[in-house]
Amino acid sequence: MVSPYKLIGYALQIAGMAVMMFAFLTLVGGLQKTMSGLSSSFYEQAGMTSPSAPKCDPKTNELCGIDVSKEGAIESVFSKKVYEFIFYLGAGIVLLFMGLLMRSSEGVGGFFSSMPERQKAKERIRIQVGKPGWGGQF
Repeated sequence: MVSPYKLIGYALQIAGMAVMMFAFLTLVGGLQKTMSGLSSSFYEQAGMTSPSAPKCDPKTNELCGIDVSKEGAIESVFSKKVYEFIFYLGAGIVLLFMGLLMRSSEGVGGFFSSMPERQKAKERIRIQVGKPGWGGQF
C-alpha cells in the first residue's frame, strides 16, 4: 500500500502542474483577447469600422478607457497579463516542490533513521590496512 505522504505528494504535484497549465492558458487567452481589442481599437481610430458604444465596463474589458495612442498604454495592459502569469506560475512551482518534498520525506527519514549513531570522539575504530590475512598493520 502506498504511504499517505506519497499520495499527498502526488496530489500536490498534480495540483502544481494544473496551476501552471492554467497560468499558461490564461496568458495565451489574455494576450489573444488583448490583441483583438487593440486591433479593433486601431481600426476604429483609422475609421475603418464603425465606432463601438462609448460606454464600456472596465471589469470585462481591460482596454476600456485606455488611449492606445499614448506612450506606454499597451505595455501597461500586457504587464498585467504577464504579472498574473508569473504569480500563478510561482504558485504552481511552489506546489510542485512541496509535493516533491512530501514524496521524498519518507525516504529521507528512513535513510537518516537507519544511519548508525555517531561514534563518540574518544572511541577509535581499528581498520586493517593492507591485504586481509597477510598481517597488514592496524
